[in-house]
This record gives sequence, C-alpha cells and structure tokens, in this order.
Amino acid sequence: MALDHGTGVRIPVPQPLFDTRIDYDVGDGPFSVFSADLDGDGDWDLAVAHPWSDSLSILRNLSGVPANEPPGTFSLVSPAEEDTIFGPITFRWQASYDANFGDQIRYDLYLSTDSGFHPDYTTIYDSLSITRLIALLRTDTYYWKVKAYDNWGAEKSSNQTWGFYDPLTRRC
Repeated sequence: MALDHGTGVRIPVPQPLFDTRIDYDVGDGPFSVFSADLDGDGDWDLAVAHPWSDSLSILRNLSGVPANEPPGTFSLVSPAEEDTIFGPITFRWQASYDANFGDQIRYDLYLSTDSGFHPDYTTIYDSLSITRLIALLRTDTYYWKVKAYDNWGAEKSSNQTWGFYDPLTRRC
C-alpha cells in the first residue's frame, strides 16, 4: 500500500497500519475518553468515564511505546565556530530525524549579538522546513543555534552554539 496525495509521489505505508482490534469492557454507557500518561511510564493511557454507573475505567498502555519522541540530535555545519564571513551568510545544519512515523520537523534559527541570546538582541527565524538560511547582516560578532521541533511540540536543540564575525557593513 502507498499514499499519493495527488502529487504523483508514492510513499510506502508500513503494513499493517493498525493492529488487530481488541475490545475491553469499560462499564455501562461510556461517555468520554481522556488520554494522558496516567501512570508516569512515558506512554499514553486511557481513562473512560461512565455517567450512568458513576465510574471510571483506566486502561493502562503496556506497550512500552512512548506517546511522542523528540527529534533526534543534530549538529550545526556552517558558519563554523569563530569563522569570519564575507558576503551573504548561508547557515547550514544537519537534518534531524523523528522516531515517530509521520511527524514533521521544523526548525527555529536563533541569531544573536549576545552569546546568552537575550531576547532584545536575538532574531528568531521560525518554522523553517529546510536546513539552511541565507542572510545579510550588519558588521558584528554573531552567535547562532538551531532548535528542531515536531508537530506535537517535542523539541531538541543543536549540539552546539557557534559564534562568527561579519566584518562588512550592510543593511539588514
């Protein structure tokens, strides 16, 4: 089986997509379902409320598969630590990966003239879907780092924070 989504590109889908259905007795007239990590083991459990019997059923997830994993580790590529850059600057970093099938990864590039990334001196290029950005900057010493995050909010920052110097005066 493969998905097309009208693009002409076929994406293979692992088989089976869902496991065999298992029915659990949750009492009379289940009314609402809530999902969270109720027992603190890192995976999602279910709570089912029963208004007619004034009871609650808890279904613990024993699969050991966590609800969501953060993106994997990745490194900055360029500009490297202590580089001097002449001309437009191309920021590059390794692509991150996500262990959860189907999660989309986005990147935020933090660029600052302050090594502590104080908000007053930091520009954030957010929601980038690619692993590079080209920018023209004013003369200064800059620091940069990247944060990857998935569509569920789990995040991972780059392994490094690097600084570089741009000696040419340009308009931002």
